[in-house]
Amino acid sequence: MELSGKEILKKLSEPFNESDIGWRVQIVKRNIKYGGFSALVCPYIQARKVMDRLDDVCNAFWKSEYDQIDINGELAFQCSLSLFIDGQWITRTDGSATSDIESVKGGYSGSLKRAAVQWGIGRYLYNLPKFWVDIKTQGELSVFGKYKVEGTFQHISGYFDRPKLNSIGTNSNQPVQTQPNNQSNQTNKQQPPKELKDQNSNDAQRLKALNFIKKELNLFKLKDSHINSLLQRAGLKTNLEAASTEDLNKVFLIVNPVVLYMKNAREMGYSNEEVLQFASKKFREPISRPENLLFKMDRPICDELLQELYNQTQNNQTA
Repeated sequence: MELSGKEILKKLSEPFNESDIGWRVQIVKRNIKYGGFSALVCPYIQARKVMDRLDDVCNAFWKSEYDQIDINGELAFQCSLSLFIDGQWITRTDGSATSDIESVKGGYSGSLKRAAVQWGIGRYLYNLPKFWVDIKTQGELSVFGKYKVEGTFQHISGYFDRPKLNSIGTNSNQPVQTQPNNQSNQTNKQQPPKELKDQNSNDAQRLKALNFIKKELNLFKLKDSHINSLLQRAGLKTNLEAASTEDLNKVFLIVNPVVLYMKNAREMGYSNEEVLQFASKKFREPISRPENLLFKMDRPICDELLQELYNQTQNNQTA
């Protein structure tokens, strides 16, 4: 029986098996409490798994077309991913810069994965928190290379266990999170508190959520006019004090990616000026202050920029 468009989108967006998810090390820190090191890892899906998902759901009724494009003088690839749905071809497009290793192949696979996210494939991975894991002498996955730790490059070699995602689903709002033991209080600031996920929270919970958002916003020292513009971007028709828990969640989803980007980039050893310069290149316009990112950045862009910063750090390790 032919699937409807709604059924196709639902099947495409289903979570992958945990064994299909790869984990990339982004940041390495010393684990003060237990000694050794802890790593911040993020999940990803290989392009081959994306194609398998398309084959399973759409059979032969999908196609991808690629174009080479130029972004600020750098070679990039754009993928147009088309699916035959309800009697017609529908196309969604996204692009990716070439990678430093196997640049052409990396550009094709990167643009395919980004276009697939437009169809919901692996999109839930962007909503997961970051996962901290301990680097050990034995484990499921390996880590090997030079990483910037406390401002200097160090050779890190070891293993870590695959983070558990057994409670993750396309409708899950409460993923499992692991953190380095010595960083738990600091990292918790960057994760949505329970109040932001409970649409039926009472007044006391709403007040806690409001105070949390205010604390995040205070990091940027925004003018009233900027706060009003921010609320408009979140779709709020009221001021922050009168916002519902649901509306506060919308504000959080705008503010938190910028907080994560600035914090994690600084932890990699980059200065505020370098972090903003890197963002300026991404958005192709000058960005002189962190608050400017509140009107441009979302979680996928945050993750992409952090990954690019990490790659640049690795490329500079022999400099």
